[in-house]
Amino acid sequence: MIKLIAEWSNYIFIFMCVIYAISCFTVFLPSSPSRQAGRMNRQEFFMFLFHFICYGVLFAVTKDHMVLILYVIQAVFFKVLIFIYQHVYPDCSRIMVNHMCFLMMIGFVMLSRIGLKEYAIKQFAIAGVFSLIVLVVPFFVEKAIWLRRLRWAYGILGLAFLMSVKVIGRTVNGSTNWIALGPITLQPMEFVKISYIFFIASMLGRRPNFKRIMLTSLFCAAHVMVLILENDLGGALLYFVVFILMCYVATGRLVYLFGGAGAGVVAGWLAYMARPHVRTRFAVWSDPFADPVGKGYQMTQSLFAIGSGGWLGRGLTQGSPYLIPVVASDFIFAAIVEELGAVFAICLILIYIGIFIHFLRIAMDVEDRFYKLIGYGFSISFIFQVFLSVGGVIKFIPSTGVTLPLVSYGGSSVISTLAIFGIMQGVFMIAYKEDQEEEYREAGAAWFDETRVRDGGYMDGFRDGYGGEMTGVHYYGAGSKAGSKAGSESGFGPDKKTMKSENRLYINRERAVRKEEGRTQGRLYISREEAGKKKAGRSAVHSDKTIRRSEESLYNSPDKTGRIPGYERVSRGDRGGQGKLKISVFGAGAKTRAGGSPGADDKGVKDLEEKRAGKYWKSPDDF
Repeated sequence: MIKLIAEWSNYIFIFMCVIYAISCFTVFLPSSPSRQAGRMNRQEFFMFLFHFICYGVLFAVTKDHMVLILYVIQAVFFKVLIFIYQHVYPDCSRIMVNHMCFLMMIGFVMLSRIGLKEYAIKQFAIAGVFSLIVLVVPFFVEKAIWLRRLRWAYGILGLAFLMSVKVIGRTVNGSTNWIALGPITLQPMEFVKISYIFFIASMLGRRPNFKRIMLTSLFCAAHVMVLILENDLGGALLYFVVFILMCYVATGRLVYLFGGAGAGVVAGWLAYMARPHVRTRFAVWSDPFADPVGKGYQMTQSLFAIGSGGWLGRGLTQGSPYLIPVVASDFIFAAIVEELGAVFAICLILIYIGIFIHFLRIAMDVEDRFYKLIGYGFSISFIFQVFLSVGGVIKFIPSTGVTLPLVSYGGSSVISTLAIFGIMQGVFMIAYKEDQEEEYREAGAAWFDETRVRDGGYMDGFRDGYGGEMTGVHYYGAGSKAGSKAGSESGFGPDKKTMKSENRLYINRERAVRKEEGRTQGRLYISREEAGKKKAGRSAVHSDKTIRRSEESLYNSPDKTGRIPGYERVSRGDRGGQGKLKISVFGAGAKTRAGGSPGADDKGVKDLEEKRAGKYWKSPDDF
């Protein structure tokens, strides 16, 4: 009966994984916010149902109450983690959170099957603690604009940490790439991978020249050589591919791509000739059955497990994954194919591809070159690590000892991957903020293109003569916290501190006022309230209270900003459900055509502006 339950449950697993894998790509289709939210809700439902049924099968087979306890703790943990992301980071990518949680669920299920106390509990403890710790990473990435300045710190400290295994390292499976600190063992390659990508992005973030590319290449080559000397073939190959592709993305020149490929072939041949460990890996890959009970035992058992699983799998708990050496870490994909089937494994690969595409879209959407290169770097690193892991298990390439992200057992791998997801969330939030600012700018520009100056010009004194057009505008986003100095030394334009404000107060960086005789040196400030707008599950609501508080902080000093006391703002009314445009006009101390001085005579200014408001801005239709 238990065997029948395990076998039939596989059909449910496959069905749910197929639906989830399809949803990884349908979320990229254009649709309404409500439909996007519905897709992500279905993803969440299927992954929690999968988690529940899997642990139900494990308990039915083992009768171990620890399985139930672990399931309950994990279910609560995942629900809390999703809740925290949605409320602490309302602008985060909910799709990315779902993918991260689902991959961890698959890993916990398989590790509970292979060894509950040996692997699953330890992995969950590590992942649970660091999932909460890395919650600060998106905020840190979004706010810490100085990260791009630590160019040499990334390279030098990363290389030093990578070389530390020669002093305090130990050898595992032929590779000396582990550090033992008491009961804790770390793999520096996993953590240096993050600083390595930050180093390349910071070096090539500015317009790269030949000298900078050569310096970057030397440091990256040093990283790769250290990994080769440690017999870490997978890590060396990963670092090399990441550098070549990031260099190509930064420059757009094919010479670096093909030149790097040629250098990689030469380096591979030299490593093969100089390192016996590399030759052994290639020999096992070329013919594992030449020594099936010796050096080829791991590969042959992996192939046997994949073959016995077939398309639909033997059923959870019905296989023999323990026959494969290091199955919990390097060869967990073989265990997945054996018990859950090749269809489930293919869907798992599609989920990884969906994450890769999502990472790429984030990299393409962000405008800042530094964050763009970071996005491309982690996209390449993530999908190439999946390729190395899966390719080595199925004998497509020589085994490299690389783990499957968030699924394989390994604390260093899980921590670094969680950090990568946190970094990409931060880059996603930066791209989203840039997208909002672009919408504000386009909305304002379109409105001014359609609006003409009537009977004496705009009320802010942008005078191009009677019937002229607006010559220059600064657009300000709602809810910004930074201050403003309208009265700078030149008499117009924001100061440098405001220009660099974290909320990007000044979206249009062109000068708003041309200092010419007869023109009022005023400004037109626009704050756009988005009422209930949602995009891909991200809330972007700015309340009237937030806008008022922002405006008060901006214009609370008449002597600095030239605020016109008593002026009543004009609302345009609804624009297709996208909120309102609220216009506020403030003088900057220069003379108007009527002879008033906004910075000196408050009463005269008030009378003048009220007169104009009644004469020229009678109704929203006038806009």
